[in-house]
Amino acid sequence: MHLKHKTQIYKLFFVFAVLTEMCSTPLWGQWTNIETKFGTATLPGLINTFGRLAKFNGPEGVAFNNVGYVPTVMYVADTQNHVIRRVVLATGEATTIAGSGVAGWADGVGTLARFNVPRGVAVDSTNTYLYVADVMNGAIRKINLSTNAVTTIIGKSCSTIDNGSSYVGQCDK
Repeated sequence: MHLKHKTQIYKLFFVFAVLTEMCSTPLWGQWTNIETKFGTATLPGLINTFGRLAKFNGPEGVAFNNVGYVPTVMYVADTQNHVIRRVVLATGEATTIAGSGVAGWADGVGTLARFNVPRGVAVDSTNTYLYVADVMNGAIRKINLSTNAVTTIIGKSCSTIDNGSSYVGQCDK
């Protein structure tokens, strides 16, 4: 056997040994039992309720609140429902905090607001605002987590201009 092949065998053995060790540790062990906690893999829908009875339709973006070491709330961009959902991790309760369920564009409070394919979500460090990438509207939106008021911070009513080397966003506000 050539030295090259022996080296590859030793590398494979090392990888196998590391994976075996990882799988036996408590940290890795917590990921070996994956189960559905929220929503279900059956027909998609938009149902606010608890645990696996909740329905989502193409959820893509997820963000967690910043409270201590263990998050208590998960925010979900329910992309194909055109809404933003809040899931309380302790109870599994899923509720719609913004968006009407109909694609569109409108600032407003709660379900009076409209999104069109929201994908990315991020919580600020003070848990005051949730930022949303509203893809088909070409906008970044901001949700006040105390009031569920949605405002557009860039895009839709804004424009981009070509300054010769890149595009620059500008709003008339």
